[in-house]
Amino acid sequence: MIITGAQIRMARAALRLQVSELARRAGVRPNDITEIEADLVADHDVLAAIQQALEAAGARFTGIGVEIIQDPT
Repeated sequence: MIITGAQIRMARAALRLQVSELARRAGVRPNDITEIEADLVADHDVLAAIQQALEAAGARFTGIGVEIIQDPT
């Protein structure tokens, strides 16, 4: 499933992650996240890294939305 900039914004807000923290966890540049959230670019590898980091933090992407899991383990 390909996630959207809106889903990233929702998950990041729900998890209370700053752009810089998500970037560190995903191993990408903060600008990558800002650009994707604004729907300016959509590099597949960067999206995959961001999705993996958000899922590890407890996000689950569903259709066009996102759910937060209390204990992702």
